[in-house]
Amino acid sequence: MSWFSKVKESLGALFQRKGGLREEDWESLQLLLLEGDLGPVLTEQILEGLRKALPRSATLEETMAELRATLRVVIPPSIPLQVSVQVPSVYLFTGVNGAGKTTSIAKLAADLKGKGLRSLLVGGDTFRAAAGEQLNIWAQRLGLPFIGHEMGGDPSAVVFDAMEMAATGANRLSTI
Repeated sequence: MSWFSKVKESLGALFQRKGGLREEDWESLQLLLLEGDLGPVLTEQILEGLRKALPRSATLEETMAELRATLRVVIPPSIPLQVSVQVPSVYLFTGVNGAGKTTSIAKLAADLKGKGLRSLLVGGDTFRAAAGEQLNIWAQRLGLPFIGHEMGGDPSAVVFDAMEMAATGANRLSTI
């Protein structure tokens, strides 16, 4: 379920009763925005904009439409990834748990492989046991090498090993 779908589902429950959003509903929306990793400043900007733009008796559809419009204004559009021709190249993925980083890494690696580039998948998240395991599974499925260390290990050591392998490895190697 996408983050926006989760917001709509949560707000939908609030709209089962009549009368628009109450103060505790705004607090629930604030929590959803913070859980979406929008940060406190941006969350407050969004809530202020919604409070000014929406009538007290706004429907779920009106609220969701205004939220979408507000998010389009306050969140910059995504920029397509510019794949580097320099080798080795490093692509660092960060974000909250469950955001789709591992799947995105696998998609990028498959795309690079399709373009004749090699990728080395690197499990630098040594604090979440499943992170390295999931990335290793994707590496195996794609027929790509994987570097990872034990859970609780030093993430910088993983990256160092990966860069060393990339620098001394095969031509046209991209490190993810």
